[in-house]
Amino acid sequence: MLGLVFSKFGYSLMDVGVGLFVYANAIVAPEIRMRESSLKKSFIDTVPLIILGIGRYVATTLTDYNVSITEYGKHWNFFITLAFTRIISSFLLIYLPIKFSAIYGIAMLVFHEMLLQHGLAQYVMGTASRSNFFSANREGIVSTLGFVGLYFLSISMGIWMNLKEKGTNYNRSSLLIKFIIVCAVLLPATFTLEQHFGVSRRLANSAYCVWILFLGIFVTALFYLAELFQKFLYEKCGFANHITVPFLFDAINYNGLIYFLLANILTGFVNMSCDTMFVDATTSLFILICYVCITSIAASFMYVQRINLKVIVSFLTKPKRKSMI
Repeated sequence: MLGLVFSKFGYSLMDVGVGLFVYANAIVAPEIRMRESSLKKSFIDTVPLIILGIGRYVATTLTDYNVSITEYGKHWNFFITLAFTRIISSFLLIYLPIKFSAIYGIAMLVFHEMLLQHGLAQYVMGTASRSNFFSANREGIVSTLGFVGLYFLSISMGIWMNLKEKGTNYNRSSLLIKFIIVCAVLLPATFTLEQHFGVSRRLANSAYCVWILFLGIFVTALFYLAELFQKFLYEKCGFANHITVPFLFDAINYNGLIYFLLANILTGFVNMSCDTMFVDATTSLFILICYVCITSIAASFMYVQRINLKVIVSFLTKPKRKSMI
């Protein structure tokens, strides 16, 4: 019984990826900088995710790769969740003022949790047949609402971080203090929600979303603190130019989706090549070193060559101008 409970609820490093990906995309959402954003543009931006999602399903099916359908469903996966989260959020932001994003996010998580506690969680976690598309992919479909709530809460954090560009009164310490206060609120909130509802990535329930938001803000605060410290050192040393972001960070950030896809492909290749449960420590270390080197070199190469998936898709989907002749 305990094994069953722990397989459905609990903290796991594997469950952090999708949540932090939603957080990272939200804090730099185009709506925050008041850039032009429409449902059509958002859909075009999610085309790579939809293609990757369909491609992953086809690839795993053809290769008979072992994928647990209780993670996202039979046809659903990580990429499709990200795509629908972005599309739904962009649609709502057409009609809703972005300055109230935190309120929208809280309302969505409360509504989502109410649905889960009134039978939806039992349906998702249960053994109901997967006779139609919804039932076959109930984990991915149901969790999307929770991820949309997380997206809106993350947008509100992005607005805070973007105050400097908007000309609002801003200083370095005030943002850091905000980070500390928010983390001090979210951490006990996570444990409180866990006691009542448990933490579940499969459901993307309130406890999971608050936990991910805490992790995202905490890591962002650490990076920001490191940046402030680095600026302080450069100023003390009299350097005019401040190098605040390592090259590899820029390279990965430039092609985050491709980097993640490559990491998934390499992971799948390793899983298909050997039984990872019985690999010794030395071999495991060698595999990890190769894994980091390949992903880092690939990201750096694409960054130097300015190869970007979003730019390519935008070029291919851009309407062609009619000739005047």
